[in-house]
Amino acid sequence: SIIGGTVIVVISFSATVEGLVKDHAVAVFYVLTTRSSTRPPYTTSVDSTMADTGSVPLSPYVARIRQAIGHDLLLMPSVTVLPRDNSGRFLLVRHADSGLWGMVGGAVEPDETPAVAALREAKEEVALELELTRLIAALGGPEFRVTYPNGDVTAYVMAVYEARVTGGLARPDGCEVLDVAWVGWSDLHRLSLEPIAEHTLRCLEAALRF
Repeated sequence: SIIGGTVIVVISFSATVEGLVKDHAVAVFYVLTTRSSTRPPYTTSVDSTMADTGSVPLSPYVARIRQAIGHDLLLMPSVTVLPRDNSGRFLLVRHADSGLWGMVGGAVEPDETPAVAALREAKEEVALELELTRLIAALGGPEFRVTYPNGDVTAYVMAVYEARVTGGLARPDGCEVLDVAWVGWSDLHRLSLEPIAEHTLRCLEAALRF
């Protein structure tokens, strides 16, 4: 839980932010908090050159924001995609940062649509070409807030897509993803799921059981 009040801040830069951003109008929405009393089960130490997850370099866009706001809460638009096979199973991945199982997905980059981001993440993480078949849900809330080992606090608002495979064989990229598995609902009890993945699947269970 987060202790203390919150202040929503909108910052518009037209000049330079500590020599990092020039001649850009950047709106940064974040919440100033006193401290976080809970942390997810990640133990990897990270430095400022690495991503929130501790294993992937930050995108230049997120890096500029982090340099401006430090560890304060960052609201991050993101996507999650659930490829399905002909048996109705869905693809899960074991993430390198936590060693836990989750879903394919990531942040939406500037000027990128959520659908394009979902396809890009699937290609990057598991080498799959996909066709998005439906937008299942848009999720957010306190269950989607993560405090990373380096102190960065991120709240994800995610578009969740269902998809079918049109090309490729699922394989981990070896960077963000260490393993992949096609699973059904009866298999989930055998996997150690990330908290966000567990909550997402709980939210989507009615829509995915058919």
